[in-house]
Amino acid sequence: LFHNHFRGCLKNKSISKRGNFLPWFTYPLIELLKNINFENKKILEFGSGCSTHFFLDKKAIVTTYEESKSWIEFISNRKSEKLKIYNRTINQEEELPELIGKKFDLIIIDGHHRKSILQKIIKMNLLNKNSAIIFDNSEVYDFSETIKQDEFNLLQKVDFYGHTPAVFRKHCSTVLFFRNEGCFLFDRNISLLNSFELNSPI
Repeated sequence: LFHNHFRGCLKNKSISKRGNFLPWFTYPLIELLKNINFENKKILEFGSGCSTHFFLDKKAIVTTYEESKSWIEFISNRKSEKLKIYNRTINQEEELPELIGKKFDLIIIDGHHRKSILQKIIKMNLLNKNSAIIFDNSEVYDFSETIKQDEFNLLQKVDFYGHTPAVFRKHCSTVLFFRNEGCFLFDRNISLLNSFELNSPI
């Protein structure tokens, strides 16, 4: 039998061995997220896809920005009152008036203009207490100078290294940012599943 990671690569989909959608992050972070209760947690995504389905399956409230028509079609089939889709590109100059005054428990940056989006969400103060930011594919986006800026002094950074579903080559890192006071993702009462649950190659 094919390893589940290899099977996902052939299908070009981020899925578990049971056929459920997984976010397209590194396996160590996926194993953490699978064990979190996201019911009614507010998720903000820049870049839609398998992660959108994953968080909706976990009963989260998802606001997502996506410019690709194919990915919009991929998620728009999902009829849910907990899903809000914005079909447009977010660049460095663009304002986000619809987000002013809102707070989110988890913000995911997995689209274009990632460094400018990271700066934008910090400047707009969109994070709830004990919330987090996921910045994917950090090895491709050199943001070392960005996070030296003063507004990042109150954030901790954790790198999750490893393979990613449906990608043959090993990825470097998915980065997690959270405030110094803590993060709901690191609840000590969470017991992680073993690697066979995802058939991770790690």
